[in-house]
Amino acid sequence: MVLGHSSADTPARNTVGKFYGVSGFRADYRSLFQGAKFSNISSDGTYFAGNRVAVKQPMFFGHEMMLVTDPRLLLTHEKSLEVASCVQNGKVIDGGVKKMSASVAGRHGIPPLAELSYFDLHFGYLLPWIHAGPWGVLKSFWKYLLRDYTGTRPPAFAIPNADRKKMSSRAKYLVLTSDMGRPYTDIVRYKGTWVMENWLHWAETFCPVIAHDVLKESCPQAFDAWMHLRRAFLHYLCSHEWYDHLDARQKEKARVEAKVSMRTYAEFVESKLGIQFCTINLRMLTVHSYGQEIQTGPIKHTLEFWVERAIQRYKKWVKDRVVLQPDIFLGNCYLLECALNDAAAAGRDVHEMIHRAPRQALNSENLDEVKLYQHPVGSGKQVEVT
Repeated sequence: MVLGHSSADTPARNTVGKFYGVSGFRADYRSLFQGAKFSNISSDGTYFAGNRVAVKQPMFFGHEMMLVTDPRLLLTHEKSLEVASCVQNGKVIDGGVKKMSASVAGRHGIPPLAELSYFDLHFGYLLPWIHAGPWGVLKSFWKYLLRDYTGTRPPAFAIPNADRKKMSSRAKYLVLTSDMGRPYTDIVRYKGTWVMENWLHWAETFCPVIAHDVLKESCPQAFDAWMHLRRAFLHYLCSHEWYDHLDARQKEKARVEAKVSMRTYAEFVESKLGIQFCTINLRMLTVHSYGQEIQTGPIKHTLEFWVERAIQRYKKWVKDRVVLQPDIFLGNCYLLECALNDAAAAGRDVHEMIHRAPRQALNSENLDEVKLYQHPVGSGKQVEVT
């Protein structure tokens, strides 16, 4: 078996790859770009400007002004390994060994997967597109457009209340077929309850019906920016069959158009919405999506939805139990599920395979640590199960 890539959300990826946290100046593990904190905004977070106007890069380039697209910023497998080694083993400078700080290197040392000679430390850790895209960039944009305000005149890049009522009134007419999954709920009132799937459906299907005409009339600049962002999202997440049948030249054209759309949206965000929208999520998708697709093929095939589905399975197995050894418990549940699926596929009667023991009252002798098999029944009398 060959481990070609590692797919995970940001916390898990940072653990596996020994990357620095998302709040650090060097949160972009694929480049040498340095983020910054800004005193002229209310947030104390780290943000990554440079999409429209060059910014200083003091750590590695001596305060040189650089744009995010500068190719000198990009790392490779070899450079990533070199930087990680400088943190863990140090580098000989003036006759002595000096180690690089993890906050400067953007990582805490050489990751375990570096032991695999074929694993690429640069492209091997896939971009968390679903978490960074629908759950990050897309959600923050629409929440900003639908933010609350006082007075009769809305602030810049805010959809007026009258238009929001129009959007809400359309919700009841949007009836979906069963294969669409989650039904549409009004974005104006219920966006706080939306999950990743809701936001993805919004970009792909719901938004043109509910909000495009409203947004184009009330916030034309925001509408143009949304068109660029949506175009990129449809390419990376929802390209379906049409992309598969393109030839090499057509696919490259589609990749370039998606890259330009993401960068155009990032320039709009930096110049119009403010530095607080220049997050690490926006930077990762804007700068690295094109290169990721060149190396690993369409991003729609490497999404981390499977992580979320696995978490839901684990929650279903554990429920409200307090499990002392979760690794053993989850392993047993997985093996039991596999055994039942194999038996069902072979045509065996699953019910005949399960020994039905009599149920007894709850006591310390017949209760296992995860309450998996024995349960209290009534007054404690033994009950035969037939």
